[in-house]
Amino acid sequence: MRVNEKFNPDRSFHTGYEINRRIVFVMRLLGVAREGINIFCGLMDISQGLAKTTYDQIVQHLYTASKTMFESVCKKAVEEEKELNIQNERPADRFKVSGDGSWKKRGYTSLYGVTTLIGYYSGKVIDLNVKSGYCHTCTIKKKHIERRRV
Repeated sequence: MRVNEKFNPDRSFHTGYEINRRIVFVMRLLGVAREGINIFCGLMDISQGLAKTTYDQIVQHLYTASKTMFESVCKKAVEEEKELNIQNERPADRFKVSGDGSWKKRGYTSLYGVTTLIGYYSGKVIDLNVKSGYCHTCTIKKKHIERRRV
């Protein structure tokens, strides 16, 4: 369903694929990936689990849907902040913001962090930035170089 598309209750969302999307979504919220889903399904005698390609397609679908929704919500928050700026006799494009950030681990040892900008007047998130100190390509290159040395 597109962001601007209205919900149509007649449209069938209850397909066999929907349950796959739901279990991947919920298990990822719990920090469980494909192998965990497969173990869970095996223990519950539900099915054999999800194939890697199916899992990857569902994750890509969830990412695209989440990104689209986030961009839409942020765009709306920016417009609202502009209106509130004008109401408070400030230039529409000169935002007063508050920033907040968080790391995955304490003690400056985390490789992953997230920061948000929050509009002063609306109190809504107007931007988000995720940073990673981990580079998968670098890891692969290091392994490749180490293999060549041996």
